[in-house]
Amino acid sequence: MAVYDLDYSDLMLYMATMALEGVCQRIEVDDKILQPIEKWFANEIWTEQESYESGVEVRSVVEAGMNIPGLLKLLFNLTGRITGGHKSVKEIRHSLKRNPHELIRRINELYDKLRTMLKNSNLQSEIVLIVDSLDRIPPDIMDDAFRKWSDLFKQLNIHLIITVPLSLIYSPQGEPLFESNFSPFIIPMPKIRLKEHSWDEYWPKGVNALVKIIQNRVEQDKVFAGDSEGQHRCMRELALASGGSLRELMRLLLVSADEAWDVPIDPEHIERAIRKVSAEFMNHFRYDDIPVLREIHRLKRADHRPEGGRQLFYRFALEYNGDKWADVHPLVFYSDIYNDEKILREIDEA
Repeated sequence: MAVYDLDYSDLMLYMATMALEGVCQRIEVDDKILQPIEKWFANEIWTEQESYESGVEVRSVVEAGMNIPGLLKLLFNLTGRITGGHKSVKEIRHSLKRNPHELIRRINELYDKLRTMLKNSNLQSEIVLIVDSLDRIPPDIMDDAFRKWSDLFKQLNIHLIITVPLSLIYSPQGEPLFESNFSPFIIPMPKIRLKEHSWDEYWPKGVNALVKIIQNRVEQDKVFAGDSEGQHRCMRELALASGGSLRELMRLLLVSADEAWDVPIDPEHIERAIRKVSAEFMNHFRYDDIPVLREIHRLKRADHRPEGGRQLFYRFALEYNGDKWADVHPLVFYSDIYNDEKILREIDEA
């Protein structure tokens, strides 16, 4: 899915696909029961004379031997076209949005049938959908795709957990999410240091929690070089460089492994990985971010206006729960750009 192109109808379609695919992986789904819904989607959207199996996503699933109903084949093909930017995307969206309440009725009919199938198979029948990674999508796109249409999403007969950019909570362009009967919850980010700490200090409890996350994902003795103490130092360096962000932690771990290739990861590999990830991380960085970040670092607080929201969205600054304090991401704080004296002088003189 292109991050600069998302519609509420896309999300509806993805959710229906996720639910049906998840149930198909657990039980044998009766194709006949879903045929009325399939027929509606086909009549409303499908205009080309070709098989549903023509999509790449559909073919890969069929070739893998998974027995899937016709409705799922159709949904795979439609979502594949949207993700791939197919020429028919506009027509698909137009058809879906022609009657949004009928779309919701049909999708809810699908959820009801899936619940019945699960119940008849003596399985938990409640459906919980977790739509992750949407916080990476630019806030204005998510505002158009989700916040403006929140009343439609509330009509879905499922339990829905969806990630959103922080600005949709802190500085929405329209009605706040909590006024739309959505309950925002910010998952705490592990702290690598406390608010009162200097940058040459760290908080052992937070860092050790991040080290534990690494240990739960890899075989420590095989992945890291040295004795137990040396291995722990390697993992601690990864944790400190991540700033507490699990995305950066996993990225740093993977790049360290790439740098090491076929030998255990040592401190030199980690140092190279930190430089590499920092350079990638700064691709969206602008010089005018520096004064905003310096102010965040000074006050230990992120301004939720657009300038501060930009720092949180790109994770140039990280906000921690508790008393809601914030600081600059270590990958930025130690970067050449952030510490370039010439750039700093030019900014101060401007």
